[in-house]
Formats: sequence, C-alpha cells, structure tokens
Amino acid sequence: MSEEYQSDSEDVPYVELELDIEDCRQIFTSTKYRLENWHFEDDEEKERLSALHDFFYRVILEYNFKIDGED
Repeated sequence: MSEEYQSDSEDVPYVELELDIEDCRQIFTSTKYRLENWHFEDDEEKERLSALHDFFYRVILEYNFKIDGED
C-alpha cells in the first residue's frame, strides 16, 4: 500500500456507508468466495480482506441476535 493512502493518515478521505442486512450478507458471501478461491500474491491484501470478512460476519451475527431478541 502506498504511503499516501495509509489508513492512519489524516489525508485519506473518510467514507461512510448505509447498508441493509441483505447488502451485508452479499458482501460477506463475496469476501468468503474470494478468500476461498483467490491466489493472493500480497499477504496484506489477504489480511485486509479477511478483516473485512470478519467485520461483516460480526455485523450479521449482531443483526441476528437483535432480531431473535425481539421475539
């Protein structure tokens, strides 16, 4: 990753998204597929994708927990 776009740099623009749960599930499924079927030449790319996959897994678990708690 180039130095000008390090995530801890103040020069990187901040992005905020609003996604419904189906969008989250689609991103989770897509990251899972890529992690399972892609040959990564860059370990950092694989680590970042794995972290993203884990993040969406936790979002889905929290959503399911809240939905189940409403019953």
